[in-house]
Amino acid sequence: MSRPSIPCSVCGTLLWSTRNGSLPPESRTCQTCRRMRRLSLCRNCGRAFDSRHKGRFFCSTACFHATLEPKPDRRRANSALRRARKRGVDSEKVVPSTVFERDRYICHICKRPIDKRLSGLSPRGATLDHVIPLSAGGPHTYENIKAAHRRCNERKGKKWEPPKTSQ
Repeated sequence: MSRPSIPCSVCGTLLWSTRNGSLPPESRTCQTCRRMRRLSLCRNCGRAFDSRHKGRFFCSTACFHATLEPKPDRRRANSALRRARKRGVDSEKVVPSTVFERDRYICHICKRPIDKRLSGLSPRGATLDHVIPLSAGGPHTYENIKAAHRRCNERKGKKWEPPKTSQ
């Protein structure tokens, strides 16, 4: 089955459409028109824009900021990653908001809901808990991190019992 062709928004030559046709018609330009007019396609929304400034990949600052994680999440993720690497355990960049959404804002310790509006410094606020603590050699990965209330997390502390092996 052939894909429908779409005209270039500048010169009108026929182009192959994208598979799902998701880009708006005004952003579809042929390679020749992009070179002549120094147009680039935005990495976020796909619109054609004048890229005369070096290093520009987005049509606006709004598109640039839409691709970033929220700033507090980046800061928290980087600090936890640094602590894990210092201890020499397996680690990956864990984004807190992703963990909270995955766990549906339910504390894995007390099984009660966590209020999204509260700060992480509040006793009932959302924090990340390492199921196997970093101090016990637990990895800093999505599999080992769960959402918890600050109060529950502080009460648990470094407590962790290794699984008992039957002999």
